[in-house]
Amino acid sequence: MNAKNRFQAAINNEELDRVPLGYLFFGAANTVLSELNMSFKEVYYSSKGMAKAQLKALEMFGHDNVNVPWGCLNVEAEAFGSQLDIKEDNYPISKGHIINTPGDIDELSIPIPERNGRMPLVLDSLKLLNTEVGETNPIIGFLSSPAVIATEIRGFENILMDTIREPKFVHKILNKTSKLCENYVASMMENGAHGIMIENSGSGADVFSPPSAEEFIKGYNNPILKKINKLGGYSILYNSSAMPFIDQDVSLHPDVYSFYMGDPAAIMEKYKWDCHKFHSKIGACSKRFCISMIKDVCLMGNVDHANNMFNGTYKDTYNEAMNCIRSSRDREGGFILSTGCEIPFDTPIKNMLALKDAVTDFKI
Repeated sequence: MNAKNRFQAAINNEELDRVPLGYLFFGAANTVLSELNMSFKEVYYSSKGMAKAQLKALEMFGHDNVNVPWGCLNVEAEAFGSQLDIKEDNYPISKGHIINTPGDIDELSIPIPERNGRMPLVLDSLKLLNTEVGETNPIIGFLSSPAVIATEIRGFENILMDTIREPKFVHKILNKTSKLCENYVASMMENGAHGIMIENSGSGADVFSPPSAEEFIKGYNNPILKKINKLGGYSILYNSSAMPFIDQDVSLHPDVYSFYMGDPAAIMEKYKWDCHKFHSKIGACSKRFCISMIKDVCLMGNVDHANNMFNGTYKDTYNEAMNCIRSSRDREGGFILSTGCEIPFDTPIKNMLALKDAVTDFKI
């Protein structure tokens, strides 16, 4: 069974040769860059560079998938016209906002994926990866959700206030950002993506109320997930919120649900287990209630990317990965082992290899 088939079998909850190992974005980047003798800036603003970095990571860490454009949340915002502060050794950040008045949104054109911003680089990189490993490995395109794009072009705090004071204004923004998402999804899949991961971290109690998330997030994600499936790909709904609205997310029926933490309040109520407390320690949730309580969907997660991967030992990381895998065997639905969010750039390679050893050692 090759990696591509392994991912699909996990999604379908079918028999596997081993648990798939997912790679998020450009984890442990500095180890890869050192091997390539290149800077982050050199690889990230080139389609060949992005593909080369992903292929080197695949060779070094032994995971199953490759993905672009990594953990950057402003690719789509830049295409709309946002200015960026380019960093030598990390992702760019947006400078200012391009939507300041209701009139600004009327003048905003929907970007064309093949022409605007870095989207053409992403599409070319997907094409290169498809040529190199498309027959054997899952190729995942990364997309910011309509709500995440809205916060980039309008401003996070502005959007939160607008949902209360000017909800119609927010919906006008979301209508445009969601249209771009649908077009971008189609372009990514045309250029070789097998699946699309949607950044959906705004869908949590640390940001919105459940009714607001239902209105401004869930409703706009739904057609994008349907578009992915219609085009023959699989959707990965990714939520790195500390208090995710898991029920809302899962009700969208993504093919894969990827997350960092479970819903701490629900877990505390049902199991008397303090998720925040144990996620803040080396070892994290040893009993992994946050995995076993989510049913009927393939899960992708959720090794602690900071405390274990970055600060822990090989043994800490290996044991945490095994806890995740063992907990997944007691639930309905498939499972893909990964970290809960992007692994810090300076993470030791030994901890990366601990993940591969865990999936290799675990007997299905």
